[in-house]
Amino acid sequence: MQLYLEVVLSAVSVPEQERTVVEALERHRLVGVEDKNAEQSDPAYQSMDRDPGFDDEPKKLFNTEYLPFQKQPEKSYGMLTGNQPEGEMKYSTLRYDLPGYPRCGTIEIIYDIPSGILTDEHPNPGHPYSGIKCRAYLPDSPEGRQVLHLLIRAFDQRLIFTVGTSTTTGAQNTVIWNDIHHKTNTTGGPEGNGYPDSNYMKRVKEELKAKGIEFPV
Repeated sequence: MQLYLEVVLSAVSVPEQERTVVEALERHRLVGVEDKNAEQSDPAYQSMDRDPGFDDEPKKLFNTEYLPFQKQPEKSYGMLTGNQPEGEMKYSTLRYDLPGYPRCGTIEIIYDIPSGILTDEHPNPGHPYSGIKCRAYLPDSPEGRQVLHLLIRAFDQRLIFTVGTSTTTGAQNTVIWNDIHHKTNTTGGPEGNGYPDSNYMKRVKEELKAKGIEFPV
């Protein structure tokens, strides 16, 4: 059985579908368990370069299956909403392992926030801002899929990014991370913003919890 997944989430509107994010991810989990049994005998897997690189599009190694999901119902109290500009989040599963997570594959997330004009909810309204396109990585494990679900909710609530001054370049009026750390490299450890990092999953869930994003839903 061969598998490739890609899900696209809009920060502004998400089409109504019959299944929820949880059901979609659970379906992925069940299919993935069956798929692992054929992994070692798959010539495509054995010959594949395990370094993901940074191509413009995810590696489409297998047949694509689009999983529908619907926007999470909003709570009437205590929901934190940010000022993240309009953009897109999508993810795919890749069949190679992150350091520290053997035999579970990788989830690759792509964020794409185009440049635009600041609104009244941002500093310097009316001024142009610079967008961002970046990738992040999670292990395709039960805990990794849980974190993916939480990140989807955070993106839907416009909490992943904000607009401000880049601590890296010093550029103003640019899209920056909003205190939810992501692993933007597959290797390099904590110093290189990559793996292995045995404490990362715990830290990112604590950062999400601080913004009101946690299980149970």
